[in-house]
Amino acid sequence: TIIEIGSNDGNEAQIALNSKKNINLLIYEPDNNNFKKLKNLFNNRRKIKIYNYGISSKVGLKNFYFNKKYNNLNKVDLVKKDNLKYFIKKKIYFSKLDIEVKKNLIKKNLLIKMDVEGHEYEILKSSLKFLLKNKNISILMELHPSIYKGNLMKNLISKLFDNGYNIKFVESAETITPLEFKSDNYVPFKSSFQRGLYNDVSKKFLLKYAFDNSKKKIVRSVLLTNKMV
Repeated sequence: TIIEIGSNDGNEAQIALNSKKNINLLIYEPDNNNFKKLKNLFNNRRKIKIYNYGISSKVGLKNFYFNKKYNNLNKVDLVKKDNLKYFIKKKIYFSKLDIEVKKNLIKKNLLIKMDVEGHEYEILKSSLKFLLKNKNISILMELHPSIYKGNLMKNLISKLFDNGYNIKFVESAETITPLEFKSDNYVPFKSSFQRGLYNDVSKKFLLKYAFDNSKKKIVRSVLLTNKMV
């Protein structure tokens, strides 16, 4: 089962569906325009459920900021560099990750994919008990270190590591091989445009460079897993 939080155009969902026949897909997309496009794209296909609300740390209504120009930049959390004139603020409904898992009776392998412009910390924190208790869970997420406060995200990921999670893949940002990767002799096994994909990055390296808002962003996304082999 794949839970996709913030799908936007559905491209990654399509890739997943084309790669395997036995995938169940749950998509959470609060933007009405994106939601309608997704409904048309998947046209009520079996094993796909699309929900027109968000995932956060609490159930209920909460402010959400819709970007006026780029609907892939909608967000829950505004930061200092964000100009409010580029957003439309509305209250929308949010559920929680663990509640949605229980509601949909998910008991087998679970992949959680999210690109939520920095809100990944709140989602993970509020679902930590579930993430630590259950096995065969993978978490694919884009990182937004400029939004993280202090060491909160770093400490949360460290707790996942201490409880059985490992690094499957790391995607670099800005360039295929950032200097920090090169200094530790990491070589990508795949590359595309200005990004490299790595499968041998250590936990120590990731904790040092991926979550610090005072450093340049060199890690774009990570795939963590506690999947039993």
